[in-house]
Amino acid sequence: MILLVPDSLVRRSITAEECVRAVDAGFRLYASGKAAAERNRVSSADEGSPPAVPVGEANARFSYGAHAQVNLYGAYVPGWGLGAKTLGAFESNPERGEPYIHALISVHDPETGKLEAILDGGYLTALRTAAAVAIGFEHLARHDSRVLGILGTGLQARTHLLCHLAVHPFEEVVVWGRTETKVREYIDEMSEQAPIAITACSSPRDLC
Repeated sequence: MILLVPDSLVRRSITAEECVRAVDAGFRLYASGKAAAERNRVSSADEGSPPAVPVGEANARFSYGAHAQVNLYGAYVPGWGLGAKTLGAFESNPERGEPYIHALISVHDPETGKLEAILDGGYLTALRTAAAVAIGFEHLARHDSRVLGILGTGLQARTHLLCHLAVHPFEEVVVWGRTETKVREYIDEMSEQAPIAITACSSPRDLC
């Protein structure tokens, strides 16, 4: 039986702290040659797109257009797991009331390749991205940092706040967004999820 995991269950099944630990472990395995990960190619859903144009031979990436892309990824850790992700990035989606990114993750038996689970990968992609950035902060930023600046109010702004709080004891969060309504919604929502003071600023320069 193939397990189907919708977005709502994904969100309830993993915390920012757990994701940071998993991504950190993945980085270490990859760096030591004990894991494989590959971004294979990019294709486009643009109408009338020109033929594929190689962008980089090293990872066989191809670009058909800049407005609607589908990315394919794969990852393998011997004895632990085998997975793949299909990610669509469509610039016009927000105008349609859709997320910019939709993603699907398939989990396979590492010995046989048998499909075991299919997960909605939208939130998990945003959380993984934020976890990777937070790990970089943990190793490279000043250890006496007290204020976290967030630029934007979308899903990435939400996951970045949670993942950065998982690696550092910030005392305050300052956020900037293009619309006051979205900023207020962000502050109200994230104040319920994170025990920290969150305030708005009037300009992106205020975050510097």
